[in-house]
Amino acid sequence: MNRLRHWLMGRYGYDELGAALLIFAVLMMFVASLTEIVFFMSLGFALFFFAAFRFFSRDMYRRKLENDRFLRRWLPARAFCVKKIGSIKKRIQYKYFKCPFCGLDLRAPRKKGKITVTCNRCKSKFGQKT
Repeated sequence: MNRLRHWLMGRYGYDELGAALLIFAVLMMFVASLTEIVFFMSLGFALFFFAAFRFFSRDMYRRKLENDRFLRRWLPARAFCVKKIGSIKKRIQYKYFKCPFCGLDLRAPRKKGKITVTCNRCKSKFGQKT
């Protein structure tokens, strides 16, 4: 056990990019098993080996830069998806619309009839049917 611990010291390890690579590799292998297309299996193995390479790498600075670049692209996309999924779940209770003056996304409870809405950003008032 001490040999393994000693060998793993100074290695980069697990991060968000590594997790994404592993998930995508498993997904590609699953698609390959369903479609029997060799390209997807090859891509899955390549992604798996790249994730393993990153995990055991000693060049921590370069792996950190790779992960930072990935997170700069991934976090805004993830926030957008989480927001959209949340709004889809709440569509039963709320009606979503945009302010006609500033474009801010607003919501109002459903089945209240015609209401007057005040925008939080530009303080304009307008009528909206819920």
